[in-house]
Order: sequence, then structure tokens, then C-alpha cells
Amino acid sequence: MKRISFVCLMLSMLTAVPVSAQKKVSVDLGGFVAVQSCYDSRVSSQGAGDLLYMYPKDKVYDTEGKDINERGHANYFANMARFIARINGPELFGAASRGYVEIEVSGYNGSAAASNPILYRHAYVALDWENSSLTLGQTWHPTNEMFPGVVDIAIGAPFNSLNRSPMLKYDRFLGDDRSLKLTGAAIFQAMYCSNGPQGRSSDYAKNSMVPNFWLGAEQAIGDLKLTIGGEFQRIAPVFNGNDKKYLNTFDGMVQAVYAHDKFTAKGKVLYGENMSHLGLVTGYGLKADGEYSPLTAMSSFVFLSYGSALKGGLMCGYMKNLGAKDDLVDIYSLEKNLDGMYRIAPSIQYVTGNVNLGLEWDMTTAAYGDIEAKGTVTNTHEVTNHRILASLMYTF
Repeated sequence: MKRISFVCLMLSMLTAVPVSAQKKVSVDLGGFVAVQSCYDSRVSSQGAGDLLYMYPKDKVYDTEGKDINERGHANYFANMARFIARINGPELFGAASRGYVEIEVSGYNGSAAASNPILYRHAYVALDWENSSLTLGQTWHPTNEMFPGVVDIAIGAPFNSLNRSPMLKYDRFLGDDRSLKLTGAAIFQAMYCSNGPQGRSSDYAKNSMVPNFWLGAEQAIGDLKLTIGGEFQRIAPVFNGNDKKYLNTFDGMVQAVYAHDKFTAKGKVLYGENMSHLGLVTGYGLKADGEYSPLTAMSSFVFLSYGSALKGGLMCGYMKNLGAKDDLVDIYSLEKNLDGMYRIAPSIQYVTGNVNLGLEWDMTTAAYGDIEAKGTVTNTHEVTNHRILASLMYTF
């Protein structure tokens, strides 16, 4: 109740704009409430009370030689709500000012202590000039500004990135029609962070004292939009006084969106080193000399949809672990023995008024095996999970 009261208090404060400022500041409130039910044929990696699905877990045998992860699981009632506040303010430094706040509350049947958590998703301030924009605060990582229109709230992860981070981002628009956008950003790790000797932690990035840097370009050509970008990341997995060991890595993205009438096609390829902060199943390893070597991975998806009120969709994803350049004595990754994954997920959604009804079948297959010296995986075996997801979303 305290957490719910906190959200209500925050929203009431946003709406209680002083009379003297009413002509300069406006607040538009919105959001949605979603109720979902799901069935999984296999134990899988997932979070947020089964709302955020990732991939099936590897085989684990009991004393009788039975795979304990080969069993079904159902959640008949998982729910969440998001509260959004869009703030439009007065002109600052010759720019239109605006703010955005988004908070999520989720819960599910069960007695887990993590029930009904409050998640702070977005909170940023933006200044918009005629041909440029400056954003300061937490919002989508540039690799997440386009995602598939699936029913599951994981937006295609781990084949798509999943990251919201504090950042300072500058967008510059070129051309008479502003069809070309150039983006530069300094990104700071917080909730979505790198893996390492102490598990997932933002301390590795903080101890390096260097933010992630992103450069990208987006070009619109009629109904087609093309984007390319790259990121530099520096972390310090070991930080004992003056004994610092750094790891410098790069990752890049290419994506395209085509939308015409009722048809939409989206595609993205992510390729790079140590992309665990993006929610991808990769990382880095420790060499015998105490230095670090990154694991390289490739992840991609294609999403097709057709319709308006009644819309059919299909997502296909593929991910591959490409290993490291050096021999490793230890690996820091979400799944050390994962070679690759693929997903096929058809869906259908129906929108009427404020209600969105969705039904999705997700088949995700992961290949696990034996770890080689450079972090690649051989002698693989596949495990598959079939997820059936039904969703009702009410927007306001």
C-alpha cells in the first residue's frame, strides 16, 4: 500500500500546478493497465512475474537422470500498470521545453517478496530547437528506439536490445524536411549494466570513470527509415585502489523500418563485444595473464505486421555466440555454455476503443553445449520452450 500511495502522491503533485504557472506549464497524464496469462512448456529465464520472457533454460538432471527443467508452467493472472506524465513547459534558451516521466507497477499471483514492485522507467527533460534537440535524463538507449510490435513486454529481447539508461543525448536534424538525424550521446549505466566478477553491476562502468559513447545517423526516404550507429564502452572489472584493469569494447547496430498503409516491416542487426548491458547473452572472459578479452556476439530480428484494428504479426529472431580472440580461464556472461538461439513468434492483436486484445505463440529454441577455450560452444543440444500468451491492455 505504501508503494501504491507513493505513485498516487507523485501523480497528484504533477497535476497540482500552481495558478501562476498554469499558463506556462501543462501536464498530460496517461498510461495503461495490462492483464496477461501465459503458459510455458519449459522452465525459462524470465522476470517481472513472468511478464518479461527471455529464453528456455538448459537441461539440469536430478539423481534419477530426469531433466528438472522439462516441465510446464502457467501464470493465469499477471498484471501491470504504467503511469505516464508528459510535461510541456515554457521556452528555455530559445527552445521549447518538455519533460517525460513513466513509472510501472507490476504484480502477479504468488507470495514472492518481489510482488508489486515499482519500476522507474523514464524520467527526462528535453529542449527542442528548430533543427536540434537536447535530452537529459533516463530514456531508451539509442538501440531501443525501434522495436518489434510483439505482445510480450520484453520487446523482442534477447534478440533485440533492452536498455533504458541515464544519458545526455544531442540530435541534429539536417535537410529541408529534417529527413537526416545525427545523434551523439554519453550514456551512463544504471539498472541495465555489464556483467562481471561480482555479477551484474553498474560499478564496473562507474569505476572506469568514462560513460558509454554513442554516434549514429538516421535517414528517412519516403516510407523507409534507415539507421546505423555504434557505441564505445569502457569498464573496470577489477578496482582495488590503484590496481585497475580496464576493458574497452565496441558494438554497432543497423536497422530499417518500412511502413506503408497497413503493412509494416522492421529489421535489426546488433553486432559487437560485451553487450550484456543491452540485455544480450554475451560478456567477456578472464585470460591467464589477468587481463580481459571480450566475447563477440550477433543478434538480430525481423518483424512483419499487417492490419489496423485487427493486426497480424510475425517476429523471427536469431542470436549467435562468436567467442573471444584469446583463450579464457573464466567467463562472465549470463549463460556461459550458450551457443545460439532462434525464435518464431506469430501474434494477432485487436484494438477497439481503449482496449487492445493480444494473443501470441512464441517458440524459442536455445542451443547449449561444451565451452571451448575461446568461449565458443561445441557438442550442442537444443531445448525449446513454447509460450502461449494472452493479453488485455486498457489505455487511458
